[in-house]
Amino acid sequence: MAMADDAEQALPAFRVPELDAIKAQIAEVRGVQGQTSKRLGEQVAQILAQRHEATEASARMETRLDGRMNRIEDQISKMGSGLEAQVKQLESAFGVNMEHLESTLGARMEHAESAATARMDRFEDKLERQTDKLDQLILLFSPQIAFPQNRATG
Repeated sequence: MAMADDAEQALPAFRVPELDAIKAQIAEVRGVQGQTSKRLGEQVAQILAQRHEATEASARMETRLDGRMNRIEDQISKMGSGLEAQVKQLESAFGVNMEHLESTLGARMEHAESAATARMDRFEDKLERQTDKLDQLILLFSPQIAFPQNRATG
């Protein structure tokens, strides 16, 4: 047994006194690491829950926006139809007014043309009468011009 006693006496010389402290620190670090992992797991769960809520809220908002956009598009379509009807009415009224203006203007042009033609005819008649009178005067005076009478000889 002497050898066993010698081994027991030699064993403390090989023992590292800091080994127990290092083992305690490792256990403490593992405990802190476990707590940190647990907290990180809880935070991940919270983040995933918030992400899920945000996704649902986004889907609800998208549905509401789609509904609003559809209503706005319907209103725009109705307004467009109303405007198209008004444009057609205006085009129709404008067309009727243009036809009326064209017929009125045509009638006035015909009347003005007729009046101008009548005045030209009267002027031509008057000019012709004046020309006839001048011709008669020329004929009357032409013997006197061609053969002037000598008053002294007569």
